[in-house]
Amino acid sequence: MTMSDQSSAGLDSVILKLILGEVQAGRIHLYRNLVGQPWVHCNVDQEPVGRLNLRDKDFRGWLTLYAWHRTETLLRERQVDRILEVLSGLSMHEKTLDLTDPELLRIIEVEPLVAVVVEFMEAGRQ
Repeated sequence: MTMSDQSSAGLDSVILKLILGEVQAGRIHLYRNLVGQPWVHCNVDQEPVGRLNLRDKDFRGWLTLYAWHRTETLLRERQVDRILEVLSGLSMHEKTLDLTDPELLRIIEVEPLVAVVVEFMEAGRQ
């Protein structure tokens, strides 16, 4: 491993710690939707993302831009992948029945059976 590989290997850890700080501060929210997909909702400083699938290319771009603004270094693709793997695991801690989730709404429109299951689950919570 070269010196640059060693320094870049730790960069994803640095960025991950910054992101976890944002999660603890409530500016980034990680969750799984009803169909088990990892999603993120963030509003960090002047870089709001809104709700995106964690694997969405727009979130990958946001993550790269976030790293650039915080550390003035460019993340490599494998570093982004490592960060996303950890965030995906953290998203398993919370599930949501938020029916404003665009992916869930799309699935409900396409598959009526999903709508019935969602209604049943909501009724069971009350």
